[in-house]
Amino acid sequence: MEFSNHAILIGALLVLLSIVVSSLSARTGAPLLLVFLAIGMLAGEQGPGHILFSDYQTAYLVGTMALAVILFDGGMRTHTDTFRVGLWPAVSLATFGVILSAGIVGAAAAWILDLDLMNGLWAPSPRK
Repeated sequence: MEFSNHAILIGALLVLLSIVVSSLSARTGAPLLLVFLAIGMLAGEQGPGHILFSDYQTAYLVGTMALAVILFDGGMRTHTDTFRVGLWPAVSLATFGVILSAGIVGAAAAWILDLDLMNGLWAPSPRK
């Protein structure tokens, strides 16, 4: 019970610190995500906070949830005009850029590993 009370207190203090620092971030023009990342680093094992945390599954879950909130917030703040301007470059990078980079890496893999081009571009999964 004591551990959960300490965890809630530390979490609340970090959220309060993040709220206070977010106003500073707005004044200086620093990205808010960068400020939150710095707070997390300072609170960790190597920083002055010395918070020991070794539960990787919980860290992965919290990180994934934070990423979802960040992406949701960014999407909600995006204006329709900005979205329309960035739609074509995003779609073209997501298709042509991936195809081009996969082709370059596959051709390099075929050349370096002395494979035929089809095996360099596509490696089937091993059969069980």
